[in-house]
Amino acid sequence: LLSVFSAVYGYIECAGPRAFVLWSSVKRELMMMVDVAPLMFTKLTDIWFNRVIATDASSSGQGIVSSVSPNGKPDLNLVTDPSSVSWTTIISSKWQRKEHINVLETRAVSTAVRWILSFPRSIGCRVAILLDSMVAMSSIIKGRSSSPLLLPRLRQLASLVLASGLRLFLHWVPSEMNPADHPSRAYEF
Repeated sequence: LLSVFSAVYGYIECAGPRAFVLWSSVKRELMMMVDVAPLMFTKLTDIWFNRVIATDASSSGQGIVSSVSPNGKPDLNLVTDPSSVSWTTIISSKWQRKEHINVLETRAVSTAVRWILSFPRSIGCRVAILLDSMVAMSSIIKGRSSSPLLLPRLRQLASLVLASGLRLFLHWVPSEMNPADHPSRAYEF
C-alpha cells in the first residue's frame, strides 16, 4: 500500500518540522490511500497456492517456471535447493523493449502473479515465489521504491495483489540456482 505514496514522502522531506500547506499531489495520494483502505486486511489462516513459482529476467526475455507442491504447501527444499525438484516452464518470452534490469525483474514477477491469478483457487492464497534479484525482491516487499522507473511497476503489482488477496512470500535464490534462469535467456544470441 505504501507504493501509493510518492509526493507524500517528498512533502515530509521538504516540510520537516515546519507547518506547511498540503500540496495538491499530497492530497491526491492521501485520498487514494483512503480509497484502498478497505483492502488493508489479512487472514492468518490463508491456504497456500499448490505451486511454487520461480521468475527471472535477462536483458532479452523473461522466464517463469513452476513446481507442484504435492501436499498443498510449498516444500522448503524448493527454497533451499530448487534443483531438488522438477520444474515446468510456464512462460519464456522476449521483451518488447529494453528497460533497466530491475524493472524487468519486477515485470517478470508481475507476469507470474497474473498467471497465478488465472487459477480461481489462487484468490486469497499465500504464494511462494523464488527470484534472484535482491533489488526487485526488496522493493516488492516494501511496496515502494525511490526509482521513478520502478515505482509504476510496483504499483501495478500491488494492485493485483490487493485486489486478489494474494500474499506473496518472496525468497531470494542465487542466479546459478534459479530454475527460471534458462527460460529467461532463450532469446539471447
